[in-house]
Amino acid sequence: MQKLSSSVYSPLLLLFLLVFASFYPTDPSPDGHLHAADVPSHPLDPLTFSEIATVHSILTAHPPFSPPHHFPAIHSLSLLEPPKSAVLSWLKNTATSSLPPRLASIITSSPNLTHLITVDKQARRVLVHNSLSHPSAFPRLTTSDIVRASYAALSHPPFARAIRSRGLDPLSVFCIPLSPCWFGPAEENRRLAKVQCYAIGPNLYMRPLEGLTALVDVDTARVVWIRDVEQDNVPPVPSGEGTDYRYRPGAGRPHGCRLRGLEEGRDSRWRAT
Repeated sequence: MQKLSSSVYSPLLLLFLLVFASFYPTDPSPDGHLHAADVPSHPLDPLTFSEIATVHSILTAHPPFSPPHHFPAIHSLSLLEPPKSAVLSWLKNTATSSLPPRLASIITSSPNLTHLITVDKQARRVLVHNSLSHPSAFPRLTTSDIVRASYAALSHPPFARAIRSRGLDPLSVFCIPLSPCWFGPAEENRRLAKVQCYAIGPNLYMRPLEGLTALVDVDTARVVWIRDVEQDNVPPVPSGEGTDYRYRPGAGRPHGCRLRGLEEGRDSRWRAT
């Protein structure tokens, strides 16, 4: 399979991160609160920055994941909620009661395996480690999975030719896999995702390259198949004119209502203005 050079791969990763960063607010919290310094004060508070770092250090020292073994991809890392009875007991005397043990639930994956892990942060040890081989359901895609699948599609010569047939350079489009799916018994036990592309613009999702899809094996980074409509039936790529949803001073308000976020501790509320 022909590959794009490493000098192309880095811009693809950077482009992916920049596009998705645009969906998240960059303004600080209204009260200037620094979440990196958070300390849990309630049994159901999510894991803090420092707790996540501690869990990560416990996993790196866990024999199946420590050198020379390969550290797996982390798909999910969250608080394992304590039993309801422990929470109710704590609520009876919050002034003197210590928090129930803070446990973390982790889903990781390595080739052909999905790992379900429970970590005790205070005891700094792994309580449960179940490994599932060839599961019928795979964990969600990580950022690395998404970039690898997109790179595999763009590196596939027939896919790149199909993009050029639409009058676009492969480096001027943004490709992303949709949610992983099950595509039939012939493709059992493989992590597959359909990759679709969009012409880069203010609102790239309004400029799809219709009629073009690649099915990619996420683990092997290989294209299983591509589907492309006949050349005579290729839908034109929309211009994207008038689709910019971003607010700029002096440029007028984009279509639709503007939302204002209100943050109070762990609660976030939104209202139209």
